Amino acid sequence: MNTTTSPTYDNLPFSAKLWLSLLLILLNVFTVVANLLVIGIVLANHRLRKCTNYLVVNLSCADLLFACTSFPFVIGSFVNNKQSTDFNLCQFVGFSDSFYATSASFSVAIIAYERYYSIIHCLHYEQSMMNRNTKPVIVAVWIASLLISLAPLLKWGGFGYERYQYKCTLSLTYDKGYFFLKIIVTFLIPLTVMLVCYNWIFLVAKRHAASITNIEIRVQNDVVHGMQRNKLNKKHHTGSVFITIVVYIVCWLPINILYLVRNLKPSITIPGAALTASCMLSLLSSGVNPIVYALCTGKFRKGITRLCNKMRSRKRSVAPCKRNSPGTWTLSSARFSRRGSTSHAKFFYRSENNVDKTIELDTAAKQTGVLLDVQNLEKGPRLLSPIEINDNFLTVSKRTSPTETKPRYPETDSTNNPCHNN
Repeated sequence: MNTTTSPTYDNLPFSAKLWLSLLLILLNVFTVVANLLVIGIVLANHRLRKCTNYLVVNLSCADLLFACTSFPFVIGSFVNNKQSTDFNLCQFVGFSDSFYATSASFSVAIIAYERYYSIIHCLHYEQSMMNRNTKPVIVAVWIASLLISLAPLLKWGGFGYERYQYKCTLSLTYDKGYFFLKIIVTFLIPLTVMLVCYNWIFLVAKRHAASITNIEIRVQNDVVHGMQRNKLNKKHHTGSVFITIVVYIVCWLPINILYLVRNLKPSITIPGAALTASCMLSLLSSGVNPIVYALCTGKFRKGITRLCNKMRSRKRSVAPCKRNSPGTWTLSSARFSRRGSTSHAKFFYRSENNVDKTIELDTAAKQTGVLLDVQNLEKGPRLLSPIEINDNFLTVSKRTSPTETKPRYPETDSTNNPCHNN
């Protein structure tokens, strides 16, 4: 197999090489941060803990691990313009590249099938194995990816350094039977599943497009009514997943086509620049996926807001009275729920000596500000601090005296306040 010398990198001036290297480093950092953000949003928001989003988290985990293993190796080889001499490191990078890329491919295919099943068979979706047992499906994805990627380490196929891809990957000089098997299992089959599933989804959406805005569903069973409504809602949210699949295909199709050409037609000369570009597209896919999910899904954007509010609320502290208590209480988390006409709040906080304590507080349903009465079980001082309840987020701030700021909170008798200065 012939490849031409790559003028796109070898003959570049130093400044161009520097900027390209910095671009790869920034892409690597962004990929790590973006995928961590997607994982954190789902784990921090109970509303997003659903089957589809768990599969999205699984895809983000694969992309994150890919960015932490293969990406740095590519950057190092690109900057130095030479391969690593460590054989074991090369085998590890080749295995990691295959393992996480295969997991991502399987994850995207399963997302497509889950979307297809939830829309086409919506009445049976809630009781289906896919919706109720997502964890076994995810575990099966990783086990299958592990078995496929372990084969070259067991002398069926092999990993080697590819100069124009700047990384260790599946080498074409070894058993070609494994190569074709891997292409079929990890690319062609997932691609076929995605095309078939999204073709059906597109046909169903097109069939109902004219009646979606004014449709009325009159059934006596409320459960069926909810499922039918959910079916229509999911058609609108499928667009973001569909875009992700298209981006995935664009990023991974070129490199697989070049691999097939190199095996089927060894006499064809492929420019090194084409191999480098296809490798960069495959690296780009791990950073594009979280962008698509964050920008195209309104629930993820709202999840970012909730996550930021939750992080800010945990930094708030309950300041004790200096006269009666030397310690500082830190609010670690809070739960808020409505019970009839009253609102019930439960606070979890930790003292200086790492003793976990709990406060329960009942307030009026429409009351915007209250005084938190904290009882120190050891010394017994009362700690008064204002609490704001806004959109189920509890904000704790330091208590201000009436002379400093006019309080918006219910007034208390200063004679009974141990923090009042006479």
